[in-house]
Amino acid sequence: MKEFILANLTAIAFCAAAVAETAHEEGDPWCDDLEFGEAGAVSCALPYGEDQVIFFAYEGDKFEATLIVTQHNVSGGLLDTSDPIYVSGVQGPPETRDINEDGVAELFIPLTTGNVNTEFAIWEIDSDGIYAPRGTFSDGAYAAEALTIEDGLLVTSARENAAVYSETAHLLTSHGLTVIYSMTVDYSTKSCAFSSTDGIVARGLDENALMAKCLNRQWE
Repeated sequence: MKEFILANLTAIAFCAAAVAETAHEEGDPWCDDLEFGEAGAVSCALPYGEDQVIFFAYEGDKFEATLIVTQHNVSGGLLDTSDPIYVSGVQGPPETRDINEDGVAELFIPLTTGNVNTEFAIWEIDSDGIYAPRGTFSDGAYAAEALTIEDGLLVTSARENAAVYSETAHLLTSHGLTVIYSMTVDYSTKSCAFSSTDGIVARGLDENALMAKCLNRQWE
């Protein structure tokens, strides 16, 4: 399947705009009407701003597919077309959520869903009013609404094994996702250890307070 998809990327990219312009008219749903578990690689659309629409055209199935993202104004004008994006095992649709409280929602695209973690791409509207990629991250949450936001930071928790999690605090900027700090949390030993503290001081955070918060969590 993957070889077939890769062999047809050029053809998919060529017809992406045409597919996107007609996708919703042909009956494909709005993304936010799709139920989790039934939305894997289902072509759909999301409105944004006052007069723009994003179309997500998948070629393949929920196990392996290629996604083309196109952005349009309501009159049908094409604003942007993405490069082909490979996705696998996704269960949920693309979603929007404002994580930095600036009044403009970010776009979250599920890329890969494993047994315990989902890899997301995060896109942000740029100065031209177009959504653009800002990075990727992994989290145990399956949907954007379940992601953790603390003090303006996206705090992700990715499971490493049965007992160990990697927690990372990201700051979203126009340059992408920046790691403020990360730590390893081991539920078997009820311990926490920083693996990166590079951005703590610049963000005005207290390393000792962050460690105390980690150690005082519910360990069950």
